[in-house]
Amino acid sequence: MLSNSVDQIARVIGDLRPTTPLPDHQTTVCSLSERMAHFASPGVSIAIIDSGRVAWERGFGMRMNDRSEPVDADTLFQAGSVSKPVFALGAMRLVQQGRIALDDDIQRYLTSWHIRSKGSWTPRVTLRQLLSHSAGTSVHGFPGYPAAGPWPTLTQVLDGLPPANNLPVVVDMIPGLQIRYSGGGTTIAQAAITDLVGCPLPEIMRELVFEPLALQNSSFAQPLPTDMAARSATAHAWNGVPTPGRWHIYPEIAAAGLWTTAGDLARIACAFLSTLQGDYLPFGLSRESAAEMLRPQLRTHVEGEVFFGIGWECAGKGDAFQFRQPRLERRLRRRTLAVSGRRERCYNHDQFEPGLAAPGRNQGGHCARV
Repeated sequence: MLSNSVDQIARVIGDLRPTTPLPDHQTTVCSLSERMAHFASPGVSIAIIDSGRVAWERGFGMRMNDRSEPVDADTLFQAGSVSKPVFALGAMRLVQQGRIALDDDIQRYLTSWHIRSKGSWTPRVTLRQLLSHSAGTSVHGFPGYPAAGPWPTLTQVLDGLPPANNLPVVVDMIPGLQIRYSGGGTTIAQAAITDLVGCPLPEIMRELVFEPLALQNSSFAQPLPTDMAARSATAHAWNGVPTPGRWHIYPEIAAAGLWTTAGDLARIACAFLSTLQGDYLPFGLSRESAAEMLRPQLRTHVEGEVFFGIGWECAGKGDAFQFRQPRLERRLRRRTLAVSGRRERCYNHDQFEPGLAAPGRNQGGHCARV
């Protein structure tokens, strides 16, 4: 078993290879410490999945440069855009409960805000489209706000009004025809679900996802409660300089607000895989609902190629099939939660790119077949 194999664990931290666009190109083997130094990453969290369960989780390095506070398995990291598929899992539970429909006009559920008309045209947008980045919505992503504030309301974010630092979220393409990654669309879905349920999103996600899986180290709270903040990692810029105030705040909670650990992310992945296999329903999502999340959502997309499901980007077939946090079309390296094949190793790690200074933009994870 992987959990009992010192050699295999050593491989995880001693045999890291940078990705390359050339499929047969061999890259230089690096150790974890070498990659941490390369990216000026003070801390890393890793979890290993073996045979559908979390076999091992551990932290490396420090939670903040120049501080003797080590990263351990319970150290929280900002998950950034991995928030989106986790939010989609909660949304699909509401769909399964019959409280919201994937293909209804989302305006039916919005009370605090409404999608703008363009002249005589009022776009008809659905939850399915918002969660699959096919709604034609604008605003790619969000940079966050200083911990000291000010922080906009969700309505101010959607309208692009001060102190929001983004443009208004609008529908400027015909919904359902093409994919365009949009944190703005995810934020519309957040508004619809909070309007429908009548509770803050962190409470909704705790009830729908975290409590059923007994996850103690995950929260959509923005800002974090004091006890969780005390054991969280500080965000750092690409050169390893800590972010003032330790991190940014994200009112766009569904798109970028998740705090979690590598172990908790791995447990979510295990629960989803178990649901797909029909073994048991760990958080009340049916096998049919889980499978729907991994189907092409546009008629022009087919299985076997890269396509967008509900909350996930998918690719491959059979043992080569994988689902992951959708990749972005920017030059910045982002965190990705992915699962492929039958055995995985999962990382939650700080990665830094020039100009990438917002907290959570530095922290992430990926899974690769072993």
